[in-house]
Parts: sequence; C-alpha cells; structure tokens
Amino acid sequence: MPITEFLSIRLLPPHTVSSLFVVTFLGKVSRLQAARSGYPVLYFQDTSSPDILYLVSGWESKHAHEAWIVGEQNQELMKEMQGAGEVKELMHLEIDFSAIPKDAERMSREVLVEHGKADLKGLGGESNLNIMTDTNCIWESTAKSLEKEGTYRLRVYSMQEVSGKDVGHSSTKDSDGVLNMVAFHP
Repeated sequence: MPITEFLSIRLLPPHTVSSLFVVTFLGKVSRLQAARSGYPVLYFQDTSSPDILYLVSGWESKHAHEAWIVGEQNQELMKEMQGAGEVKELMHLEIDFSAIPKDAERMSREVLVEHGKADLKGLGGESNLNIMTDTNCIWESTAKSLEKEGTYRLRVYSMQEVSGKDVGHSSTKDSDGVLNMVAFHP
C-alpha cells in the first residue's frame, strides 16, 4: 500500500526558508527523491515556528522509503544538509499520498488518539496555534503511523476567504497536538 512520508526538519541559524542554500538544497531533494519514488515532494513551513519545515511525499511502501534513506543519494544529501538543518521527526502514515491535493497551500496534522502523553517538543512545541477552520477544509484523512502508536489526521485547506476574513488572518486558538503549516515552493 502506498504511504505518506511526513518529515520535520529544524533549520539551524542563520538559515531560513528563503536562504539561497536552503532553496537550492530543497529543490535538489525534490528532484532526486521524486525521481526515485515517483511522487512529488511538498514542503510546508510551521506557522508558529518558522524554523520548522515539513516534507510531505509518497512512497510505494515504508520499505521503499527505507531503501532510499540508506542509499547513496540520500546519504550525500544528509551530509550536504549538515550545519543547515536537522531532522527532528520521521513518520510514515497509512495514507495513500496520491489522494492528497498537490496544490495544497495549507495543511494541518493533528494527534487524535495516542498511547500515553505525546512528546510534542519534536513537533514544533507543546501547543500550537490552530488558524484553520473546518469550513475551508477541502480534504482530510485519518491514519495510523507505522512507527508509533496513535492516530493522526491530515487536513488540507483552501486559501479562500471564510466569513469575510482571509484564512491567514483568522482568529487563533490553542490546540494541543496540532501542527499548522503553510506551503512554500523552493
């Protein structure tokens, strides 16, 4: 069954999402990984921690992704990334990546059910701001992680106005276990 890779990366100072190295590097990752997996790579930036990036992509299986991880091309990419960023978390979700809208401009990942208390520090903080509303959700799926116990929900949101307000300026509310992301294109 095809799966969805969900990788979080923390950029290290002085690097930002707009740094020439980061833009060039992520473009290279996209080209090489897509050539290997056959799936496009989507990038998102955490809305409350701009130094946290998320790579979301598909693989035919967890095994196929693991073969890429230990392979020469990926190992070279990991060496190249040293000093600019560090991998914080890797999950494989039981979601067929081909079902996710590829023009997504906003996405959220929410912990629905978990075994014990979640360690949310690796997910961008103990509490994140939830700026999306159900009314502009255009796609969602609930799935289990292949690495850890728990159930997660991915949601994709449109950028259209809701109740006369731009989504990016909607009121915020605390929501434990929710990561909110905005797309960017290196």
